[in-house]
Amino acid sequence: MTFDQSFQYQTNTFLYQHPINLEENLFQKIALIGNINSPFDTIARVLKNLSYHFDALSILEFGSLHENTSLTLEELIQACKEKNIIPVLLGWDEQDIFSLSLKGRKIFLCNKIYGKEEYQYSHSFIGYQRHFSDMDIIQKVDTDSYGSMSLGKIRTIPLAVEPIIRDGNYIHINLNVVKSSEVPNTTDAFPTGLTSEELCQIARYAGEANGIKCICFDNIDALSMAESKVIATVIWYFLEGRNHLVQDHPSHSTEFSSYVVSFDDEDIVFKKHNRTQRIWALIDDEYYACTNDEYIQAIDGTLPDRLAKLF
Repeated sequence: MTFDQSFQYQTNTFLYQHPINLEENLFQKIALIGNINSPFDTIARVLKNLSYHFDALSILEFGSLHENTSLTLEELIQACKEKNIIPVLLGWDEQDIFSLSLKGRKIFLCNKIYGKEEYQYSHSFIGYQRHFSDMDIIQKVDTDSYGSMSLGKIRTIPLAVEPIIRDGNYIHINLNVVKSSEVPNTTDAFPTGLTSEELCQIARYAGEANGIKCICFDNIDALSMAESKVIATVIWYFLEGRNHLVQDHPSHSTEFSSYVVSFDDEDIVFKKHNRTQRIWALIDDEYYACTNDEYIQAIDGTLPDRLAKLF
């Protein structure tokens, strides 16, 4: 079975009726794809009823995988990459993303930190709640991960999540990261959690990330209309972020102002994009997104805690 034959619909089916004639090279391509037995049609139907604001995108509707397909998640993502498509995935769990051998930073939005044995430096956990997570793995993440934030930390400094998401390549969202009053049928959701508005903002950050390879939604088997509306709205804000994408990563643009800040024997080069004003720090020949507050803190002579973990 070929890639194009692996799905419920033809791979040239559009989620929205595009208002103008498509010229493939002028549009970013996004594809909505469901795992076998995922509630694809329910979510797609709600998404289609939301307003169309995406003139820079070509949004495809692949449907769910056929039951007899042999296509693995890694093969699916690779095939999409070769076709210049960013997949929005429905119904793959954390372990599926953990197991990917593809290079890049993996970000997990969930209400607990999973598996110390799977944790790697290139993993980030967003929105986890300390009362659900083992203390030893919390300490490991707090010590090693420059890009993890508990629910409490997000509430304290909400803008700090943006550069973490900006650096992400594979983003996995377990719906239990949202408070149970908003997703009442979601397994393991709790009265404490992100609001759907907060998750929509994070999804927009993901859409604006230059290096995003895929975004995945999980724990969506027992959907009521409430959960379907939350997921569809979160996807909508991801699409809005993508529609307004500016290629402002230092590897893609020269429109930067550069500032060098010295700490003992280390120099950090900060680069601020002249149009978007987003900032990156160059550390050991690699660029890391950072906030304006982190940049100001560095100018004032204090190495930000998050950036210090990179040395």
